[in-house]
Amino acid sequence: MALVVACAGWLVSPSAGAEVVDTTTKAAARDLGTEGVEAYLAGDFQTALQKIGRAYDALPVPSLGLWSARAMEQCGLLVEAQERYLETTRLEVTDGMDRAVQTQAREDAARERALLVPRIPKVTVSVQGAPAEGLSVLVDGKSVPPSLVGTPLPTNPGELIVVATSGGRRVERSLTIAEGQSIVVLLSFEAEAPLIAVAQAEPEPEPAAPYVKPTPAAPSDVRRGSWQPVAGWVGVGVGGGLLAMGLITGLMAQSQYDSLDCDAAGSCASDTDLGAVNSVNTLRTVSVVGFTSGGIVTAAGVSLLLIPIFSSSSSSAALQLGAPLSGLVGTF
Repeated sequence: MALVVACAGWLVSPSAGAEVVDTTTKAAARDLGTEGVEAYLAGDFQTALQKIGRAYDALPVPSLGLWSARAMEQCGLLVEAQERYLETTRLEVTDGMDRAVQTQAREDAARERALLVPRIPKVTVSVQGAPAEGLSVLVDGKSVPPSLVGTPLPTNPGELIVVATSGGRRVERSLTIAEGQSIVVLLSFEAEAPLIAVAQAEPEPEPAAPYVKPTPAAPSDVRRGSWQPVAGWVGVGVGGGLLAMGLITGLMAQSQYDSLDCDAAGSCASDTDLGAVNSVNTLRTVSVVGFTSGGIVTAAGVSLLLIPIFSSSSSSAALQLGAPLSGLVGTF
């Protein structure tokens, strides 16, 4: 709100070259301009455009001219905005308490116009097959002087309709033009010549790379299933455990046997503990089973790790490329 109050202070004295206005008109223009600035700051640019424009018509001072041009720019009226900026820079400033503020408004208008000009699109109309005499060209409903046909014309961004009439014949072209873009439009009265619109500012995006279907693998392709490594290492681990068990129980059986009173042929004394003999035999049996099963399981695990399995399955991959999207955002 403080900014709005400050802006309202700009609207009190007309320029020296302006027609002298009465105090009632001055007060009404000041109030209307203040309302327009409030609408602008609130983002309601259409209301700001209407109210500030009416205030400027009644009281053409640089401060109102600056805000009027800003509202035009926000509403997409870039051509009108740059002309209002230029007009504002040429307004004279009277002596008074707000002289510094009005002078600053002119400087701001010059700076903002310089930033706006490169954003204004241009359209060049070229006419073929029709004499200059009696030729009429309209761009978005506005007549183009014959001397400017073929010359780049500043225009506002958006939808445009270009029309040429000659000798009772009419040629029309609709197009869309973006900020900063330059377009050449050819309007031909020759039946064999096409209507064209060539964009010069932004090149057309490259087409997306075509999709190429990969060649599938032959049915005899040799692959290992994803389960094989897991099963193979499990087999090696279990087999190794069984082998270790066979080794340990064999050593225990031998140690217990050496403690018995038995000869090399396996004959033991009559007073030898029968339970100790049975324990030795049990350990020997466990050792033999451990070595045998451990060897079999370990061999199976190694086979799964080293021997491939034939499979008819195949895999394929495809990469799809597309053109990127881009957008243009304008700011003031």
